[in-house]
Amino acid sequence: MALALAEIILLGLLVDYLFRRMRIPGLVGMMLVGVLLGPEVLGFIRPDLLALSGDLRMVALIVILLRAGFELRLETLRQIGVQALLLACVPALFEGAAITMLGPGLLGLTRLESALLGSVLAAVSPAVVVPMMLDFQARRMGTRKGIPMMVVAASSIDDIFVIVMFTALLGMYLGDGGGWAARLAGIPVSMLLGIAAGGLCGWGLYWIFRRFRRGRPSG
Repeated sequence: MALALAEIILLGLLVDYLFRRMRIPGLVGMMLVGVLLGPEVLGFIRPDLLALSGDLRMVALIVILLRAGFELRLETLRQIGVQALLLACVPALFEGAAITMLGPGLLGLTRLESALLGSVLAAVSPAVVVPMMLDFQARRMGTRKGIPMMVVAASSIDDIFVIVMFTALLGMYLGDGGGWAARLAGIPVSMLLGIAAGGLCGWGLYWIFRRFRRGRPSG
């Protein structure tokens, strides 16, 4: 499996380079490689590697969000915090509401299925947004007003927001107990609990690393 994973990575990097040379985003080439090698087309990806695809996607998302978080500064967040929050939630709400309203008439879906589709389409891809904004940051484009970091922070919050919404809507769709009111009320509660848990873990890691650095010998 390690050899198959290495082959996919090398092929993806090669296609990424070729697409960039043609002035096409390299991510498009990587996605085409995944589609062609996947089980629906050529079927070259081994089943044991496909079974790990969910974990690999989660690891990739964590790495991207960590990369984005390392670029954020507390001073910048204080300046753009409200704008980033609005940029994360308002577009997602409007997109999800529009698809929820139009889905039954255009696609023949139920209202709840339309809401599920809206929560999926409203998500921002951090694999696209974060590297581009970090490149803008390195080239000092829009940095005076903190635009790249605002978009990075907004994309991270947007993903968390729509994941919570999708989970709540999926629970309604599967009928695993609880009414609409309880599920909708659980969305902000889940987000607040997640923020609290993340802040507690972050503070704990900060304390541990600070103690570790103090304990290191100087020189």
